Amino acid sequence: MRGCRTHLKRSVHFKRERGAVMLSAIGFILMIVLMIVLIKSWVSPPVAFIGLPLVAALAAGFSIADIGGFIESGMDSMLSTAVLFVFSISYFTLMDETGLFDPIISALTKKAGGKVGMVVIALLLTTFVAHLDGSGATTFLIVVPAFLPIFRRLGLRRESLLAMMCGPYAVMNILPWGGPTMRAATVAGIETGDMYAFIIPGVVPF
Repeated sequence: MRGCRTHLKRSVHFKRERGAVMLSAIGFILMIVLMIVLIKSWVSPPVAFIGLPLVAALAAGFSIADIGGFIESGMDSMLSTAVLFVFSISYFTLMDETGLFDPIISALTKKAGGKVGMVVIALLLTTFVAHLDGSGATTFLIVVPAFLPIFRRLGLRRESLLAMMCGPYAVMNILPWGGPTMRAATVAGIETGDMYAFIIPGVVPF
């Protein structure tokens, strides 16, 4: 009897491991297919992000009811995060449209003049300010048009402009309303504020 129980437990454990491996494989395949579809522009991003995961879930053996439950639980877990993200982008975009950041950016570019070192410092500070909303699109739309002519005049490479923006860009992404922080907090099932308080010691040196 004891041997039968041990064999049954091993069988159940093996099935669970095999199921986990299958789900992992389907997940990796889904990511690869998503990248190919988006790079090749075969379909629009919303269609890819909605349709392909649905196909993958069905291929994994989940029913429509199961998938509906996953969607409902996912919406419940990320609702507060989505509200924070939408508010931050809307607020800082409005501030940018009203010209709140224009005096700061103008002052930084004037201080830089034609000195390469000062231009780099001004670029870093401007990226910090522009990325307060946590939106990469807003940051590039503000910083690149302001500094690209300066880089051309000084004979600096455009690739250097983008490379130097990555430093402050990465640091500001860790803000509570930054996309990476909110996505990580959503997956971990914790509040973004609690997560940010935990990673502050790693942010301070920057």
